[in-house]
Amino acid sequence: MYPVPTAIESERLVLRRFHSADLPSLIRFMTTPEATRYLAFGDEIKTAAGARQLFASTLASYDSEQPLFALAVEEKVSGVFAGCCGISPLGRGEAEIFCALLPQHWRRGLATEIAQALTAHLFAETDTRQIKAFIMPGHEASKRVAEKTGFRDTGLVVNQNFSEKVHQYVLARLSVN
Repeated sequence: MYPVPTAIESERLVLRRFHSADLPSLIRFMTTPEATRYLAFGDEIKTAAGARQLFASTLASYDSEQPLFALAVEEKVSGVFAGCCGISPLGRGEAEIFCALLPQHWRRGLATEIAQALTAHLFAETDTRQIKAFIMPGHEASKRVAEKTGFRDTGLVVNQNFSEKVHQYVLARLSVN
C-alpha cells in the first residue's frame, strides 16, 4: 500500500483526502450515472447507501495499515468538489491510477491534470516503475487523457474488476543511469 498524502496540488486542483463534509458530494457523484458509467464499481455501490459505506471505509482506512489511496478532487479557486481519483497497488513496482469527474467538469483538461499529478507523485514519492490505467472500450475521453499523459495502449486485457476486456494503458518510469 502507498501512504496517502494529505493533499497533492496541481495548477487548478487540490487532490486531497476526503473529509466528513464531503459525504453529500460523494453521494451525488456516486449516484450520477454519467460520472460512474466506466468505473469498476458494482451497482450496489452506485447508490446513496453504497456511497455512504464506501465513504466510511475510505475515511477509516486513512490511518490504518491498509489505507485506500482515494482522494477528493477539489477546484482550488472555488473549493467545489469535482470528482475523485486514486491509486491502487498492483504488484511490486506497479500501480494503477484512476479518476472520474462529475459531468459539469468534463472537457476542461482536469482529468489530464489529475493524471499528470498522480503519475508525478508516484514516480517522485514511491519506487513505482510502471503505472497502468485500465480503460473500458468506448471511453474515448479517458483514452485521450492517458495518451496526453504519456501512457501507451498495450491492448485489451482481462481485469478482475471489469466484466469485459479493457484497454491497458502503461506508463513506465524512464531509467536514469
